[in-house]
Amino acid sequence: LGIPYDHLALRVRTADGDTWLADVGFGAHSHGPLAYAARGEQDDPGGRFRVVEAGPDPAGVPGGAAPGTGDLDVVRDGKPQYRLETRPRALGDFAAGAWWHSTSPRSHFTRSLVCSLLTEDGGRITLSGRRLKTTTVDGRHETRELETDEEVLRTYRERFGIELSCVPAVRNP
Repeated sequence: LGIPYDHLALRVRTADGDTWLADVGFGAHSHGPLAYAARGEQDDPGGRFRVVEAGPDPAGVPGGAAPGTGDLDVVRDGKPQYRLETRPRALGDFAAGAWWHSTSPRSHFTRSLVCSLLTEDGGRITLSGRRLKTTTVDGRHETRELETDEEVLRTYRERFGIELSCVPAVRNP
């Protein structure tokens, strides 16, 4: 479990009454929405997922939600990923967590730039600084360092569709 309000996932209700967990910002996660009310395994190109009633904090940290609170744990391939607090929240509740992630030297977001995208075949490409990682749908990956600024800019343009005039850098590293 991370800091309070550090991640926002959406519970989406469709016109036909179905409820889904939509989480587009968790990085290597499910490729599609998960059935919110389903408690069995849900197969997805990103892994085998379960949404289960929250138990004790998976890291053993005191203060996690007690069973029976209605909170849920999202489990991927048998490993806890994060806890969902099921009570409705205002978007402003997440401002402090967003501030921490964008300013704290302990946040991975302030130490390196990350650009990541699902590929059409269900894999993923990630550019972190100058390190390009290509992951196939079956989990195999290849990592290589991009040597020149031109190579970095070409990767942003050709792989991510982002046109830049210079290589981005971390502010105040």
